Amino acid sequence: MSLRAHSKKDLPFYFVLFLCLAAVLLPSFLTAFVLDTSVYNNSSDTFLYLDIARHLQSGEGFLCTFNVYQFWKGIAAPALPFVHAGLSVLLAGALSLGFSLKGLVLGGFVPAAVNGLLVAAIAMRIYRDRGVAFWASVILVGSVCTQITLLRILTEPWSLLVTLSAILMFVSREKWDRLFLTGLAGLLFFGFLVRSAAVFYPYVFALAMVMARPGEARPWRHAAFFAGVYTVLLLLWEGFIWRRYGSFFPQYPLAFKNYFWATRLTGGIFLDRTPALLPLLRGGCFASLAGVNTAQMFYVLFCILRVLVVPALWAAFGILRRGSRAEKLLLFLAIAQMAASVGFYPYMMIGEFSWTRFLLLPAACLLILGGMGLRDFCVKFLPRTGKVFFHIVFAVILLANMYQAVRVLDVYWQEDRAHAKETSLKAAKEWVLSHTKKDDLIATTEYVVGNIGLERSIVVLPSHNTLSSNNLKDFLRIFSPQVLLFECTLPLDRHLLASRGFVRAPQGSMAASPLVIYCRDKDMPR
Repeated sequence: MSLRAHSKKDLPFYFVLFLCLAAVLLPSFLTAFVLDTSVYNNSSDTFLYLDIARHLQSGEGFLCTFNVYQFWKGIAAPALPFVHAGLSVLLAGALSLGFSLKGLVLGGFVPAAVNGLLVAAIAMRIYRDRGVAFWASVILVGSVCTQITLLRILTEPWSLLVTLSAILMFVSREKWDRLFLTGLAGLLFFGFLVRSAAVFYPYVFALAMVMARPGEARPWRHAAFFAGVYTVLLLLWEGFIWRRYGSFFPQYPLAFKNYFWATRLTGGIFLDRTPALLPLLRGGCFASLAGVNTAQMFYVLFCILRVLVVPALWAAFGILRRGSRAEKLLLFLAIAQMAASVGFYPYMMIGEFSWTRFLLLPAACLLILGGMGLRDFCVKFLPRTGKVFFHIVFAVILLANMYQAVRVLDVYWQEDRAHAKETSLKAAKEWVLSHTKKDDLIATTEYVVGNIGLERSIVVLPSHNTLSSNNLKDFLRIFSPQVLLFECTLPLDRHLLASRGFVRAPQGSMAASPLVIYCRDKDMPR
C-alpha cells in the first residue's frame, strides 16, 4: 500500500470535520465554562501538576509539595525524579501570563481538537478514506475518554498529541534518512518527558519499521539507528537524574501502586523511610489482579469502540499477515498500551469510565483500523447497502458515546444546582488560606485534594484499608501536619487527635459544611 499525500481538495473535508469536532466538544465546553471547577474537576493529578507549576513560577525550581500518595517524609520532595514535569512547565508559563484555573482547563480543548484532526490525517494518509477518517476522529473526540481529560488538567491529551504527531510523521514517509529519524526520536523523547508512560513507544516504532510485507526490504539499520538515538537520550536523562537526585525517574508509578494496593486492596503500614506508605502485599497478588485488569480493560475499551471491536479484531488478524508498516504501527501501539494498562495500572480493575483516559491511544488506533475493517466488510458482503450500513453503524456508536458523555455532564450540572459541594469546598479553601501560613502542612482527604487547590503543602490522610489507630499515630508522627481537613463521616479517632494536641477549629462559614477542620491547639485561631 502506497501512502498518499494530502491535496488542496481535502481542505473542505478538514474544515467540515473541524466544525463537527467543535459540535461534539460543545457540551463539555459549556460545562467547563459555566460551572465552577470544583464541581467537575475531581482529579488530584490536576493539582499535582499545578503544585509543581506554582513552585516553578515562584522561582523555587522543580519542587513538589503535593504528597497525594504518602510517598515521601517531610513537606517537599524534588519533582523531577518523582513525576514527569513537562506539562507543569507549560502550566507555569500560562500562570505567569495570568491564566486562571478555569482558563487552564479551557485550554485543554485545544489539544482535543488537534488530536481529532491528527487522527483524521493519519487515516487519510494510510487509507485515503474520508469516511473512516471522519468517524474515527469525531467518535474519539466525542467519547467519554476525551471528555474526562477536558474537565481536568492532565497529561494524556498532550501526550496523545505528541504521539499522533510522531505517527503522522512516520506514515507520511516511505523512506527515512538519519536526520528524519533523529528528529522523530527527539519528538518521542519529548513525549516521554510530558508523560513517562510513553517511554516504550519509540521501540514500538522501531519494531514497525522492520515489519514489512513479504518481499519488501526490512530497514534494520534505520530501525537500530532510531532506537539507538532514543536510548542514548533516555540514558543521558536517567544518568543526569541519578547523579542529581540519587534515584531513577519516575517514582510516580511506584507511589501510586503502593497507595492503590494499600488503600483499596491489601491494607498497608507507615514506615520511617521513603516510600512512607507500603502495602501489605502477598505472593501472587499481581498475578491475581492481571486477569481482572485484562477483563476490565476490554470492558472500558468497549465503552468507546462499542460494536467496532469486532471489525477491529478482524482487521488485526489481516494486518498481522499482510498489513503495511503504517497499519502495524497502529496495531502494535494499541496492543502495547493495552498491555501496559494491565501491568502498570492496577486500578483498571475498578472498570470506571474515568480510567478510559489511559486508553486514549489504543482507542485512536483501533478506531482507524476498526473503521477500515468495517469498510472492507461492507464492500465484501454488502455491495449494495454497504455504504449506508457503514455510516449507520458509526452514527449509532457516536450517539451512544455522546449519550454516555452527556449523562456524566448532567451529574455535574445537578451538583452545581445543589451548590452543596461547591460551597463547602470554597469555604474550606478560604479557611485554610486565611488561617495557615505558606509553609504549613495540610493533611486532608482524596475528596478534597481532588476537587480544589489549597495552595499549601499537602499530604493525604490515611483512608480505606490503612485507616487504623496505629496507622494514624504513625502518620501524625511521621508527617506532623499543622491542620487536618476531612469529611465528618471519616471515622478518625477524635480522642487520639486530642491526645496529639489537635482541637476542632471554629467552623465559622463552614458551620453547615460536611467538612471539619482540626488544628494544633497552639495554632488555634483566637
